[in-house]
Amino acid sequence: MAEYLYNELGFRQIAAMHDGDAYGRGLAEKVQEVFTDLGGEVVAFEAITPGETDYSAILTDIGSQNPEAIFFGGYYPEAAVIANGMPVAGMEDVVLFSDDGTFGASFIELTGVLGEGTYATSALPPSSPAKEEFDQKYLDAYGQEAGALSTFTWHGYDVVSGLISAVRSVAILGDDGNLYIPRDQLVDAVNNLSGYQGLTGEISCSSGECNTAGPTFFVVQDGEWVVVE
Repeated sequence: MAEYLYNELGFRQIAAMHDGDAYGRGLAEKVQEVFTDLGGEVVAFEAITPGETDYSAILTDIGSQNPEAIFFGGYYPEAAVIANGMPVAGMEDVVLFSDDGTFGASFIELTGVLGEGTYATSALPPSSPAKEEFDQKYLDAYGQEAGALSTFTWHGYDVVSGLISAVRSVAILGDDGNLYIPRDQLVDAVNNLSGYQGLTGEISCSSGECNTAGPTFFVVQDGEWVVVE
């Protein structure tokens, strides 16, 4: 996210805010670290109290530091309060950039026109024939669109299907007609999964650490989240 702020959007001065929990704080700290390493300046780093309906004091202080953007690590209720309060704090032209906790229809409902131009990331994978086929089958089976319950729907599918692929690669049919799965071989197969083509992209693992598709970036345009090309 810091790379996107610096390299794609061209910002050199940002502020970072978070909601105090491990997820939001961790994201804000990482953005601060990477953005600074890239040569940018984080002019303010502030924690807020979740559930409050007015962050004007903090926003006014941040506005005095003249950031080009605010990164917020947290969830949509607080992100909406921040977006609604930024113009009052003199930051009409400052961009709000957040994470998958902000992405979704609820943020737009809470902010209306004040949410326009807000960026957020999501775990939604890019479109592909395999994803489109999965989405249609999901809709046919459950009567709702894939991702309606969780934006990690496709990742969960890849986890299970990748594990099944590993099981198949080590399964042994015994002389007694039973199927055996050598535990040690299965662990090795999962830890070293390579080139598995999932819905989220090509997946490879090394010592249990698996690459995943990077986040998809969205911006609010005309009341909708639109993929940033």
